[in-house]
Amino acid sequence: MEKHILMSEKSKAGLPAHYNFPYNATASADIAESINALRGSGHGAKLAVLILTADELSRLEASGEHRPSDSVYFRIIITGAGIHESLSESPLLAKVAHVTSSPFSAAELSFHLKKAFSSMDLEVKLAAERNAYQNTLLDMKQDQEDLINIGRALSIEKDPDHLFRLILMLSKKITGADAGSIYIVEVLPDGEKQLRFKYSHTFSKELPYEEFVMPLNRNSIAGYVAVTGTILNIPDVYMLSKSDPVAFNSSFDHEHNYRSKSMIVIPMRNHLDDIIGVIQLINSKEDDTGNSRMTGNEAFEIVLSTPQDFERKVVPFASRYESLMEAVAGQAAIAIENNRM
Repeated sequence: MEKHILMSEKSKAGLPAHYNFPYNATASADIAESINALRGSGHGAKLAVLILTADELSRLEASGEHRPSDSVYFRIIITGAGIHESLSESPLLAKVAHVTSSPFSAAELSFHLKKAFSSMDLEVKLAAERNAYQNTLLDMKQDQEDLINIGRALSIEKDPDHLFRLILMLSKKITGADAGSIYIVEVLPDGEKQLRFKYSHTFSKELPYEEFVMPLNRNSIAGYVAVTGTILNIPDVYMLSKSDPVAFNSSFDHEHNYRSKSMIVIPMRNHLDDIIGVIQLINSKEDDTGNSRMTGNEAFEIVLSTPQDFERKVVPFASRYESLMEAVAGQAAIAIENNRM
């Protein structure tokens, strides 16, 4: 976060000479104009301590530049003569960190600047937490609506290929995933089982896929989930250690210049609790930390095209998706089995 100190020319008389300000300090002839300039510069939150006289505070009120902003947080230190009781009626009272009619010593000014910035740091943190909470609530509400719609959509889809596409598309929308695949358990005539890579899709780039079969064992991530029935939620597949029960095969990434990072893998269980397949989702783009406003369409809207995109825009799958996707996978399994009849 950028930190600024804006002082009026008049207020400088109450400040210690040759004081070494801890952050970018500017003497301003028009504080309101300086605040407005901060609002329009750069990205992210800016914190500003305004050092004014009481008369200048009144002019700031009249300018309207004290209106709430998502980009600029400020505290006010009032110094000099002209302080009177009407100050307690100011709409900016909550922003006033300190009032004095006496000149500051260097130690006093350092203390009050540190206190003001500490207060704003806390305000920014609380605002981010509030936004994160609101984002999560809105996303959970949308997820519940999507879950109902998924049940309806899967129950009426009769085309097997369309059904796989629908399952994967809706799963990615709910979780904000960039990519995903569906694997189906097949029973061979001799009773042995294998895992078929049935369908795959990536939003950020066109990637080729062909159906193939693999042994139904624990040697792959999808195989491990199909055999054990365990939901895996992995923040970064490249950070798996030798002690983890699964390992990631990076050959596809290297071949197609992609970067798999976060991954959630869910078994599809039918009404008899048999595992008939696996849904594998890759690279969640739903950042619910409060740093950005979530739309519920991150899977479609956010494109991963550079290495920096994969580092900045990909996040771990939220833990709430483990139970939600378990419900989706259950509906998908029943729809697939009904479609086979």
